[in-house]
Amino acid sequence: MRKAFLFIAILATAARLHAQSDSASPYFIKPSVDIPLLAGGAAWDLYGFSQISKKDGLTDAQVLALKKSDINGLDRWAVHPYNKNIDNLSYIPFYVAVPLPLAVFGIDKKMRKDFWKLTYLYAEAMTLTGVLYTSAVHYVARSRPLVYED
Repeated sequence: MRKAFLFIAILATAARLHAQSDSASPYFIKPSVDIPLLAGGAAWDLYGFSQISKKDGLTDAQVLALKKSDINGLDRWAVHPYNKNIDNLSYIPFYVAVPLPLAVFGIDKKMRKDFWKLTYLYAEAMTLTGVLYTSAVHYVARSRPLVYED
């Protein structure tokens, strides 16, 4: 947890210094808004993940009572037999997509000068995405499609 807050502090400091040095940039960070937003989002993410890990799982009887026909029509397409190879392949786009913006920020000449600002804004966006995810998983009691498959 200390490492997360240290990382946030470093990004905030770098972004603030960079914001003061380049007023022509189209990207801006308002420290009085963005620092509490990132810190609060990171704190909520840590809390949310801790709460998700404490959720009780389904009992065997509850799993056996589930029927594919009970799922609403919009979600029914997602129920299919588990395939380990497909599961492993599905992580590849995620592992590529998450660090890709950082690479683009460093490679593109126009973005390179705003690297720290863009990195901070990207961290803020990812943190707020995490807030949406952890909030939904924590507060919504809904089983994954995999448990409905025979």
